[in-house]
Amino acid sequence: EAARLFVDALPDALGHLGGYDPKDVVLGKTKVFSRTKLVCLLDKARELALSTHVVEIQRIYRGYRTRKSLREFKVVFGKVKQWHQANNFYTKPGPEHIAITKLKTAEAIEAQVAALEPLFEKAQRM
Repeated sequence: EAARLFVDALPDALGHLGGYDPKDVVLGKTKVFSRTKLVCLLDKARELALSTHVVEIQRIYRGYRTRKSLREFKVVFGKVKQWHQANNFYTKPGPEHIAITKLKTAEAIEAQVAALEPLFEKAQRM
């Protein structure tokens, strides 16, 4: 009974691949016999059916990955923006707007640069 249903469904399943010759399949008492050509067509139909699902899964995963990266980027960008607002060097001309004048020592400047390095490294990995 199941074999008969299978053979009856073949024209619908293989119609988009050019169909098949009904002589390529024979029903026995307990087995279905088919030619290699029909098996190849069934394999192609299977690959096409799976590929649409695979493309959909890839599309969903890529969207998820992009949204996740964007969330991480927003966090890093927010931290860099906070640092820039707290240390707004070189915004205007003149010696009073340079880092050494505002932070007073080289160690303070190095500390500010050291605070930025992990953020830039994380941004480069994105």
